[in-house]
Amino acid sequence: MACGFDMLFHYVLAGWEGSAADVTVLFSALNRGDRLAVSDGKFYLVDAGFGNAPGFLTPHKGVHYHLREFEECPPVHSWELFNLRHSSLRTTIERVFGVVKNRFSILRMPHGYSLTTQRDIVIVSTVLHNHIVMHNAGDPILETISMATTSRADPPLRKSRNSETVPSSNRETW
Repeated sequence: MACGFDMLFHYVLAGWEGSAADVTVLFSALNRGDRLAVSDGKFYLVDAGFGNAPGFLTPHKGVHYHLREFEECPPVHSWELFNLRHSSLRTTIERVFGVVKNRFSILRMPHGYSLTTQRDIVIVSTVLHNHIVMHNAGDPILETISMATTSRADPPLRKSRNSETVPSSNRETW
C-alpha cells in the first residue's frame, strides 16, 4: 500500500500472504498492468526490508531510527538526522492504517474468509476510506487523528564521543 500526506491511499496491492518478502511485493507492484508509478522527483519512504531503489528511500542501516530512540539522545550525524526525519514522515501511513482499522472493524479481527475475500475486503475498505476522506470534511474518526503535521525545529546535533559535530553544511542539506 502506498499513501500520501493527504491521508489517502494512492496504490493498493492486496492479496499477498503476510509472509511474502517486501521486495517481492514491491517488484510485483512495479511490474503489473496497474503498476505503482512514482512521479519524477518524488519518492516513497519505505522500510529497510525494501532496499534503496529509484523512487524509494530507506533509512540508513545500523543507525538510530525510531522516534523514541531520539527522545533523550538527539542525532549526532547526518545519517541519524535523516533517519529521524524518515521515521517522522513514515508515521503518516501508520495513522492512515489506524484510521482504516478504527473505521472498519472487520480489518481488526481474524476471519476464516478465503484469500480472495480478504483481498476484496482490504480493497473495498481502502476505496471507502478514500471516498470518506475526500467528501466528508467533518469525519469524527479523522478528527481524532491529527492530520496536520506539527512544525517543530529539528533537535540540535549533540556532540559525539570524540567531541566533533556534523558540519553545518551537511546538516543544511538534509
